[in-house]
Amino acid sequence: MQVLNITNYEKNLTLGSLKEVLDYLPIILVLGIIAGFGSFTTLIGAFILSLVFLIFGKKYSFIFAPTVAFVLSAASINVSLGGKSETLFALLFVSSLLTILISLLNVHKKTLLTIPKPVISGFMTGCFVSALMLSIPLMFGQKTFSSLPLMLNSKVSLFSNVNEISIVFSCLTFAIYYYFSKSKIKILPSAFLAVIFTGFINYFYGFNLENIYIGIKAFTPVATADFGHFIRLLFSGILLSLVIVVETLLNLKISKKMNGMTKSPKKPLFLLGLANALASITGSVGGTLAIRNENGKKKLLTLIEAVVLFFFIMFFEKISSFIPICAIGSILFIKSYEIIKNYILAQKIKIFSSKIIFAICLFATLYNVIFGLMVSIVFALIVETRK
Repeated sequence: MQVLNITNYEKNLTLGSLKEVLDYLPIILVLGIIAGFGSFTTLIGAFILSLVFLIFGKKYSFIFAPTVAFVLSAASINVSLGGKSETLFALLFVSSLLTILISLLNVHKKTLLTIPKPVISGFMTGCFVSALMLSIPLMFGQKTFSSLPLMLNSKVSLFSNVNEISIVFSCLTFAIYYYFSKSKIKILPSAFLAVIFTGFINYFYGFNLENIYIGIKAFTPVATADFGHFIRLLFSGILLSLVIVVETLLNLKISKKMNGMTKSPKKPLFLLGLANALASITGSVGGTLAIRNENGKKKLLTLIEAVVLFFFIMFFEKISSFIPICAIGSILFIKSYEIIKNYILAQKIKIFSSKIIFAICLFATLYNVIFGLMVSIVFALIVETRK
């Protein structure tokens, strides 16, 4: 049987796009849990992003959704603002307006793409290491935290209230994932299959996982956003908008090189800011350009993302009732580990000074995502002024 290669979009365009969307779907769900407001918030946000780019974008063929860096940054900033849902969605709204402003002023063209690789690699590695560690409580059947410092400073021990069933499901998720990832039959992604298999087992055998934070939270729209302490909110919105802009533009830049495009798609930041503003108004969590493909000139991937997310939104109550959070937490652990190993650390840094910058940005981000982001900005400015 022919192995489906998701990078070959000319031969397997539809199935390849479907596989890529389904592969990222568990990450969208678990990031809603990490954010602290439920999976439905990120599911709705990702759908709004894909719908906006499907309607107004011309040649966008990307997955626009919440990412690890975006969610951890938003959650950490929101904790510093008080940790309420009203402040989170006010933060998301302000950052989306600032993203639109950056796009209209064309600030990003000469400044934001000149950030050195050690700075980006250090910050992103810190984010994924944090995500990897934050997924561990979910795998043990416990409530997770929105940031690594809160988890490390918690008085509750990770092993004080371990649920054996959750550990079994987590191990089962690992086994299914790596079995299908090595299998020659790759019609559906191994991450999606692992979650579906564990979900069916949980449903048919009726495991009692209700009291250990298993079962996805319901969605509650936010009626009003809190815009108090506007100066702090504005500064926080600038930090989050920088994460949105840099992550999106770097993915677009890499996609442009891979596809041999002479020009990048027009107004990606404007549409992204517009979509995030709509998402925040509806009480959902938006995101950035999460996944780039090997053929950015086609629009099918964005269309399939919108259709798949719409299906899961319509049947969310039935589907979410049997999907254990420990399973999607295990997928976050696996994906974070693979990204750190295969993509970030694989880019070897040879210059000693660059290694020092990478290490400082990494440990600063592990200490606190906001602090790591500010340190990264400082190093980026220092390196830029020396040129």
